[in-house]
Amino acid sequence: MRNSKFKLLLLSFFITANAYAIDKAEFVENPTIILVDIGGTLINFDYFSLGFNYLGIVDSLRCLFVPNGAKNFYLDTLTQIQSPVKTDYNVKWFEGKSMPELIRDSMAGKISNEECLKIAHEWADKNKDKFSKPSHRELFKKIINLHFTAEVLIKYQQYTSIMGLTQKLYEACDEKTGKRKNIIIILSNQAKEMIEPLKKLFPKIFDYSDEQVFSCYEGFVKPDEKLFEKCLSLCPKTCNKTCYFIDDEKVNIETSKTYNTLGYTIVGLYPNQAKKELKVNGLIV
Repeated sequence: MRNSKFKLLLLSFFITANAYAIDKAEFVENPTIILVDIGGTLINFDYFSLGFNYLGIVDSLRCLFVPNGAKNFYLDTLTQIQSPVKTDYNVKWFEGKSMPELIRDSMAGKISNEECLKIAHEWADKNKDKFSKPSHRELFKKIINLHFTAEVLIKYQQYTSIMGLTQKLYEACDEKTGKRKNIIIILSNQAKEMIEPLKKLFPKIFDYSDEQVFSCYEGFVKPDEKLFEKCLSLCPKTCNKTCYFIDDEKVNIETSKTYNTLGYTIVGLYPNQAKKELKVNGLIV
């Protein structure tokens, strides 16, 4: 008898764990799913404060003269550093290049930011010949400290207009029934260390979304289709089969357009075109 009760308990747990996370009773018959990125979309850097307050005036000016520009200089240097995680998992990223291994594995939740910092600093100290000037090596260290220190990285960011648009989409209701028209899901590449600072400093991201899917908890990084599948599997089957995805990275937008995940067509939108396109498609007035 006790064994039968245990089996029923396990079965109940299995059913609950695999049920749709989003209750369809809250929504109209065919709600629209909208996936929204965080970095570069809902929040973005205050570059003035970042440059002159964190890097300092001298380093901010130095960024203008490093090889291929500051972003390319940093990412090209970081790409040379191997991650201790042994995997053939390749992620396309900025300008179609492969995502640096340390970024990939921190965002996939496979290595801590603290370990990334240690590895990068040790590499920079052992490979001084990789930098054209000693000042470039020190600049690389400053940027790596910024990138992998969540409290500092989040400090210099601010809400964008897409946060207001997301709130509007979240609150959109049918006039007759009062039921919500849209399901909002956050889909973001984030390291685990970023989640709590995000909740503390940018609560609207969580207040105006129905679910949040972060790469660090799933073991995969955008634009991997498994992340889109996870988002869509959380939603009731009655949803509109056209899903909108707002993201600032070209590779994420272009790759997502090729997916037909769980029967959904994904329409990728850059932040600067989202309001216009969603208005054309009748999601906002």
